[in-house]
Amino acid sequence: MLSWEAKEAYTDEVVGYVQGLDGDVDIAFLKRCGWEVPREVSVPYKIFTHFLKKGVEFKLTADHMAVLAQNIHKSTAFNLSNMLGDMTLEDDIFVQKSHEKIEARLRRYSDRFL
Repeated sequence: MLSWEAKEAYTDEVVGYVQGLDGDVDIAFLKRCGWEVPREVSVPYKIFTHFLKKGVEFKLTADHMAVLAQNIHKSTAFNLSNMLGDMTLEDDIFVQKSHEKIEARLRRYSDRFL
């Protein structure tokens, strides 16, 4: 992707594709294929899938999401690692809580910067 492309809105085709992503379905497919997906892989995969879906829903560009995911936004509250901050992978409800925090923070980001 060229840098100018990263700053453009996603096409309807891309939005439709991203909306159809489901981390749980993907993990279940891998398990049916015989791979026991370790938690160290499944949890980040589900979180990033959710982050991508919510970013597209809130009309963030690839450039916006890259800055947030790389933790280089000047307002650190919007950096992905800070969205998840005090939670640990051992928390039983980690993925659900991370989804809630990501959605709330991306909504604030979208309202503030877009």
